[in-house]
Amino acid sequence: MVNAAGTITAANNAQLIGADLAHREWFQTAARNNTPQTFYVIAPIKSLLNTYAMGLARSISGPNGEFAGAIYASLNTDFAKTLLDSVLYTPDARSFLIHGDGKLFMAAPERPDLIGKDLAVPNSMFSRHRSSGQEASVFEDIAYVTDEARLAVFRTVQPADLFMDKPLVVVASRDLPTLFAEWRRTSGIEGVIFGALLLVAVLSLFFYQRRQRVSDRLADSQQQALQTSEARLHSFFDATPDALLISDEQGVITLANQQVESLLGYTAGELVGQSIEILVPDRSRAHHPGLRTLFAASPGYRRMGQGLSVSARRKDGSEVEVEISLGRIETGQGLFFACGLRDITERKRADKELRDSEMRFRALADMSSDFYWETDVEHRITQRTESKRELVEGVFQEAPSVGKRRWEIPYLSPDETGWRQHQALLDAHLPFRGF
Repeated sequence: MVNAAGTITAANNAQLIGADLAHREWFQTAARNNTPQTFYVIAPIKSLLNTYAMGLARSISGPNGEFAGAIYASLNTDFAKTLLDSVLYTPDARSFLIHGDGKLFMAAPERPDLIGKDLAVPNSMFSRHRSSGQEASVFEDIAYVTDEARLAVFRTVQPADLFMDKPLVVVASRDLPTLFAEWRRTSGIEGVIFGALLLVAVLSLFFYQRRQRVSDRLADSQQQALQTSEARLHSFFDATPDALLISDEQGVITLANQQVESLLGYTAGELVGQSIEILVPDRSRAHHPGLRTLFAASPGYRRMGQGLSVSARRKDGSEVEVEISLGRIETGQGLFFACGLRDITERKRADKELRDSEMRFRALADMSSDFYWETDVEHRITQRTESKRELVEGVFQEAPSVGKRRWEIPYLSPDETGWRQHQALLDAHLPFRGF
């Protein structure tokens, strides 16, 4: 223990009590800074006992915070030697303990001629490690103090919680020629083996590449044919007037043509990746996955809702009546479904108008005082008015039956010649009057 004047007042060696350390650089630094938390790592110097020592010190503050002295301790070399010896796993291994300023303090195995050497010289491995700022460095170079080719690992020791003003550096190294001696000894044999393997590999590669070129040409041809086929498929896919969709087994849409936009309001890009249920009206959406499962289990082509109205949901939420055709596509990537949607709004409107027209015609015919009938291309009666029984029996000798030709029913008139002339007009699809 050293007081504020630099005098040793207590020590584990009585010879040191009373010695003056005020001139020591570490003591002056501790007195000037007066920071008790700083742990001063003192560079190796000749001690008062004439030994080469590296010291550790901390300042002591008085009651009012003034500098009151310092505590000084020398590093136990026996403890450090045990640590350095623990890494010497081969005869050519060396380890060192170096002060952060570059003074070499200890070496294992012992090398008295190296102790105290300053390693902080330009381009030395120590200087390069310190300037790198890294905690650990590995170098393969000529050692500065021994002039030997060494592989050296540097490790800086400076724990943050100790507040050390200077670090310690631990070095472990091996002799490069010794390190690679075994490798050099076996490299010739391994080189021969490698050469033989290389020759076999080159020959194998030559024959493989020759076969591969044939395979590549075949693959290129197949790829070109596939691209051509896909281009034709896409052209057909986009050219068809119906909206077409392809979905996978989970109902995710993978492809859509351009007609989808005009029918449903979605672009093809908007539909790809979406579930097919997005096109199903809300009232039917919950049951649709079950229908997909049933169709997946029954191979073939069919139409959905045959004889019924099937509606598809547009992007804007409105619905359109469609005719849906389904087909399975089995591929190496799994099961897919092709779905064709055709707008039948106009067709249903035309069917309704036709039915309404026929109903109006029937109503007019039934109200008329005349007798009406229809025949097919073979002149067989297909329909006739059901009323006007007296009028019918006044013309025919019996009520005309559906499926008979008019000349097969007994008439009051005309004669055989008249019938042949009348049949000629009918075959020519010409109008007749006054028959």
